[in-house]
Amino acid sequence: MILRGVNEMFVWGDRTGNALEEISRTGANCIRLVWTLAEGTAQELDALLERCAGLGMLPIAEFHDATGKWEELDAVVSGWLRPDYLAVTKKAPRPTGTEHRKRSRRRGDRFRLRSRVFGCAAPPAPGGNPLSPDDRCRVLGPGLRTSLRTGSALVHLDPLKNVLLSVHMWWPAKNSGGSPESAARRVVDALADAQAKGLPLVVGEFGAAFSEAGEVQEQDRIAWQTILEECHAREIGWLAWSWGGVPNQPQRDLDITRDGRFETLHGWGREVALEHPLSIAHTAKPIEWLRKR
Repeated sequence: MILRGVNEMFVWGDRTGNALEEISRTGANCIRLVWTLAEGTAQELDALLERCAGLGMLPIAEFHDATGKWEELDAVVSGWLRPDYLAVTKKAPRPTGTEHRKRSRRRGDRFRLRSRVFGCAAPPAPGGNPLSPDDRCRVLGPGLRTSLRTGSALVHLDPLKNVLLSVHMWWPAKNSGGSPESAARRVVDALADAQAKGLPLVVGEFGAAFSEAGEVQEQDRIAWQTILEECHAREIGWLAWSWGGVPNQPQRDLDITRDGRFETLHGWGREVALEHPLSIAHTAKPIEWLRKR
């Protein structure tokens, strides 16, 4: 199963998941739910996870509190260990229905080990769910170079070897050699390198452009078509940023829809969801075990 889906900032405006049915109409088989300890509750997140699964979309919960703030990472890990969030991870959808229960006595220790090593992007339930450390590229860190250098070690440090590295390709032309051709080459080279190293990888975020002030110039554009092509050729998953029920500020051009409704898909968002030959609608395969749970 190859991930094909979108991100949405539910915690900042749609905590009940009004957009989920609209997103499912694209055929997406996954969705990344932006969440925070500071503003959301475990009960709200639990309801979102169950609703996603009921629609046949694999939920990927992400705590955003430590984004660009390495000093906050330990607090995020501790948040996953709180009894209310730990209860959510224990019941979160997973591909196996029995093995994790056999390991219940060791669950706490393994959970802490995996959490402390990797941080948290996906709920790190020790019996089945993968950890997905996010590599926030361009502005917030060294980007994919870090994953390429340390990814194999991260995977082997995990007692379950159940790690999915997530790269965020916010790589506009201005930061990628200055031309559309160099921006596309950066994508090709990076994904080829990751594949050559045998790294488990997903493109967790990308858009059509990234501007500093919300007004897109040519140098702000990202080679998103190349991302689709290379991911398809290499069988790598991707999740576009972001649905738009909760608007981006000030980069409104990143909103896939105008107001969170399927009918308002527009621009690059309509292409990536429906019209491009490698769009969600044309390439996403349903997750059969999730439909049958």
